[in-house]
Amino acid sequence: MVAAPRGEAAPCPMSLHEADMHDEYESIAPLYDPVTAPALWAVRRRIAALLAGFGAARVLDLCCGTGRQFLTLPPCVARAVGVDASAAMLAVARRACPPWVRLLRADAAHLPLAEASFDAVLISFALHEKPHETRLAMLAEALRVAGSRGRVLITDYALPQSVSARMAGAVAHGVERLAGGEHYRLYRDYMVRGGTTGVLLTAGHMARRLAWPGWGAIGVYEVRAGACPQLRAQRL
Repeated sequence: MVAAPRGEAAPCPMSLHEADMHDEYESIAPLYDPVTAPALWAVRRRIAALLAGFGAARVLDLCCGTGRQFLTLPPCVARAVGVDASAAMLAVARRACPPWVRLLRADAAHLPLAEASFDAVLISFALHEKPHETRLAMLAEALRVAGSRGRVLITDYALPQSVSARMAGAVAHGVERLAGGEHYRLYRDYMVRGGTTGVLLTAGHMARRLAWPGWGAIGVYEVRAGACPQLRAQRL
């Protein structure tokens, strides 16, 4: 897939399964940014700084939601694509994002995108709200479209390692409980499995920790494909 410069929309294939998707975010999409954007702004800026350091020109955001990450992209990004299953969230994103950002309604576990077509793939705060099998499928798809030269950045909950992280984690715990019974059940499953590092270990991938935003309750990890006996996560 050929990168397009900012201001020019690159062609993007449509999902074959859009009509079959249930939109669980339809009722909360208008409220999502007012409630979450202030708390997540620093995290998104940190991700943007990492993309700038990588010199990523082609960026894919899986489960992009309302597209707020696209508002922080560094100048090196020439092509940006966002994928989400929620039509309501994408409708908000279309109103907020620059016109050169392509938004696609599709299943993040079955992407209609070519192998090795992005320099960086982001999955932010999405793995913890999916069934475990879906998490593994999303990771596999992210690594596929990033290819051997691309980077996959996972941003999600980490097991607390300090007092401040435990306090921040308690706040996150309350927020996730308010999100509903099924959402909370999946969040609890995620944390019981060891948070992001535990899920990555289950998938058999290597990773290194790039940042501890959110007072240590959140981790940003760069993931590499490949089975390994033990997940390697280190602070840079």
